[in-house]
Amino acid sequence: MANANLAKIHIAKKELRMDDTAYRALLHRITKKTSSGKMSHGEQLKVIAEFKRLGFKPRPTAFANKSMDAALKKRDGKSRFRKSSTNPHIRKVWALAKVLDDRDYWMLPWKKALAKFVKKETGIDDPDWLDTKQASQVIEALKAIIGRL
Repeated sequence: MANANLAKIHIAKKELRMDDTAYRALLHRITKKTSSGKMSHGEQLKVIAEFKRLGFKPRPTAFANKSMDAALKKRDGKSRFRKSSTNPHIRKVWALAKVLDDRDYWMLPWKKALAKFVKKETGIDDPDWLDTKQASQVIEALKAIIGRL
């Protein structure tokens, strides 16, 4: 934990764009020490709290992200989100479809609407099954729609 706190302190210093003099003055004002490495765990937490007061917004840690991943799983162990394709063309199809959803284009839920659109354009039932040529065809059609909106 101490290393995580030290990392947060140094990230906060960088994000708040503090020069070394201001940084050491802050440390001394809070803990009477000029080095974060010589601080106790409690003192490090006090310094982090001061950085937060000054506007530092820490990001979630890797542990918090793992907890979040576990929370997003259904009871059957499957994720609520579909896996991203390794094919960049397929990812582009999904991204463009989401842009259209954000602009309230689709009448159905956007994933179902995209599947119907892909079926109409290519005869393929699922966007993830498109080959590169078919995906390019769908991408161009989606771009044309976005251009008209």
